[in-house]
Amino acid sequence: MNISEFVEQSKKAGLEYAVLKNWHQPTPSWDEFKNLHNEYTEQGRVSIKNRPYGEIFKYFLDESIKAYPNVDYEFFLMQCSSFRNLDPANSGTYRHSDPTDTLHWQCRGVSEWFMGEDMESIILEPGDLIWFSAHTKHKVENLTEKYALIFAEYSPLLFHDENGNSN
Repeated sequence: MNISEFVEQSKKAGLEYAVLKNWHQPTPSWDEFKNLHNEYTEQGRVSIKNRPYGEIFKYFLDESIKAYPNVDYEFFLMQCSSFRNLDPANSGTYRHSDPTDTLHWQCRGVSEWFMGEDMESIILEPGDLIWFSAHTKHKVENLTEKYALIFAEYSPLLFHDENGNSN
């Protein structure tokens, strides 16, 4: 299934979030990701919207744009080297919401996502895609080192906690 169909079906069903297991393989290699990330490091999150990147990155971006053709967007890499068994205090994110719809393609590692008001547990593995609508509460715990590609509508306040504070 392509991303556009996935997002359309999820919205039509009235969902706040949905997972497409094993959306796309192969994921970008560690070397492709690491080289791009190391060149433009910004605290784990690196905007690559206006930078050169490989075809596998472009495929995800092109598919995401088809789902959101008329938005100004952010396209970035996320690397998380801390994980639950190594550093429980820094293994992910606190409970928060983002002000825009988001597509997150898990490319390496395993993470546990807690989604919605009930904080439903969802495990993401390499190749999995999660979509969530704007203002959906979520928290992430990385079970291993991970990296991901993320597409989100542009917002100067990309992340918000439960009280509306941005980070």
